Amino acid sequence: MIELLFWILAGCCCGIITGTLPGLHVNTLAFLLMLVFADMPIGIAAFIIAMAVTHSFYDFIPSIVLGVPDEDNYLAILPGHRYFIKGLAYKAIMLTALGGLFGTIILLIFMPLFVGFLLYAKEYLPFLIPWILIFVLILVVLASKQRAKTAFVMGMSALLGIAVLTNMSMKNGVMAIVLGFFSMSILLLSILNRVDFKKQKLRMGKVVTKNVLKGSLLAVLGSAIVSVLPSMGPNHAAFILRKIFGKIKTEAYMVMIGGINTCNLLFSLFVLQMLGKTRTGVAIALRSFVENNQNTFILFAGIGLVSASFSVISIIFFAKVIINNLINVSYRRLNAVTFIGICSFILLFGGFLELIVSLVACALGIYASTSKVARSSCMAFLIIPTIMIYLGL
Repeated sequence: MIELLFWILAGCCCGIITGTLPGLHVNTLAFLLMLVFADMPIGIAAFIIAMAVTHSFYDFIPSIVLGVPDEDNYLAILPGHRYFIKGLAYKAIMLTALGGLFGTIILLIFMPLFVGFLLYAKEYLPFLIPWILIFVLILVVLASKQRAKTAFVMGMSALLGIAVLTNMSMKNGVMAIVLGFFSMSILLLSILNRVDFKKQKLRMGKVVTKNVLKGSLLAVLGSAIVSVLPSMGPNHAAFILRKIFGKIKTEAYMVMIGGINTCNLLFSLFVLQMLGKTRTGVAIALRSFVENNQNTFILFAGIGLVSASFSVISIIFFAKVIINNLINVSYRRLNAVTFIGICSFILLFGGFLELIVSLVACALGIYASTSKVARSSCMAFLIIPTIMIYLGL
């Protein structure tokens, strides 16, 4: 037990680093550990889960303060950066942290209902999933102010995904696309854009309890919906919830985004256990470890709760330290080093072809950002091939 706790705390510490450094995604390290440890020992599995949970709390710091998002939280940029402009970045970060903590608690309370739903609905899901995904894609296009450009980004992303998924010579093609869309493009944009800092208030201030509760409940609901829909992420969940419940107050929205980010990860682990389906890079890395039994369920729940609690307690202190010292850090230089490191990683564990794929995805991701197209449109690279598979095309 002591050894397992050590691995959990080590994973939490690593998650602080991956979450705080823009462009350094937890999936990158998860893939690396998957390659090194073919037979996943329990300690490494606990390390990966704890790292991913902590990462889901800390990756809001660069997105709120610098406007440099992670692939799972870019919908937090606009409201989060508005907090930053007002000098309230610390409050925005803590709202997302509260969403992650209370979302985790609510998720674990209602998990038996979710498991029961999965057991009942799993035979119907293969028929329903492709039509739900098609409906969501159409809804995303119709809701966009840039419909033609959104459709273009979806189409090009889908073509790239189909080309990669049908090319058996690329062992890590999906990883290459994900890194290109959601890390490399973001890093390049952040290198080119100048960030102006404003003096921040390092206190939480008044928070409406109702907003925290509403945001946490919506986070669990949204995460539950997309956890059974392959190729959809937290940002799609937030999009669906806004369409269902209408306008959501900014405080509740920040809590919801924070909760979705963490709950989606935890739900993906339980879906992996119940259905054997992988929903995240972390779930892919843990596939060889998972066994469908009560002990695995308890292990996932315990690691999630410990990691979420650690994250909230630590972020109270570290968020203040980071905000205070960001003015002294050359993030352009840091992002440049990270970009080079990702390219080297792709070459080392993929190859030249994978690097080309990443650069193409990077260019398309930059086009989407500069054209004011929701980056969730890029997920068509996985959604449309998934639809084709389910429809037998």
